[in-house]
Amino acid sequence: MTAEEPFIPLAVLRDGATRAGTAAACFAIGLVIALTIVLPLYAQIALGLSVSESGVAIIALQGAATLTSIIGGRLLVRFTHYKRVPLVGLLLSMTALVPLAITPTSLPSFSALGLIALVGLGLGPMFPFTVVVVQNAVALHQLGTATGTMNFFRALGTAFIVSGFAAIVLAGAPMVRGISAGVVLVGADAGESFRWVFAAAIGCLVVALASILLLEERPLRGSARVEKQLE
Repeated sequence: MTAEEPFIPLAVLRDGATRAGTAAACFAIGLVIALTIVLPLYAQIALGLSVSESGVAIIALQGAATLTSIIGGRLLVRFTHYKRVPLVGLLLSMTALVPLAITPTSLPSFSALGLIALVGLGLGPMFPFTVVVVQNAVALHQLGTATGTMNFFRALGTAFIVSGFAAIVLAGAPMVRGISAGVVLVGADAGESFRWVFAAAIGCLVVALASILLLEERPLRGSARVEKQLE
């Protein structure tokens, strides 16, 4: 048995707004998840926090992102040029990542956590923005398909980013071979590893920023347009 569209309708993939929104979600939201995994290690190894204290890094990132995701979702419907909301956020996150990439081990703990919170504040609006622009680009009967497609590629991108960050961190670790083989990260090795992690994070945001700039800013679908399509 064959099907014309066995997995994803070609019309969904053919739409430029869907592609751009999916790419932005892949790199920006994938970065949030990757940082959630890496930041506790950074807090312990580079900042000298304990295992229990290192959870503050996740709170700073995710708490700030949750706050601005709520605010950003409300702001999207208030601006005609709604791309400005995530663009400003991405620029804020990139700016906050620069000092983390330059001096990852020299920053005081409070300063580093403050910068991490700024990264979260900037990335928060990407959550509602990517969903809205992808769903706004397709017909009503394709909302579920478009959203599922975005979530699939977002999860795939997240897996690649997480594995890439882990490879960067472990690349700077001296291997201790023997009966109890393991990995140890200390001193300069830790600093160099996380420096490249944050630099790679900036690269991810550059791709997300470029995707949003290329995205066509179409009028958002309101209740009147929905009722008209349902008739």
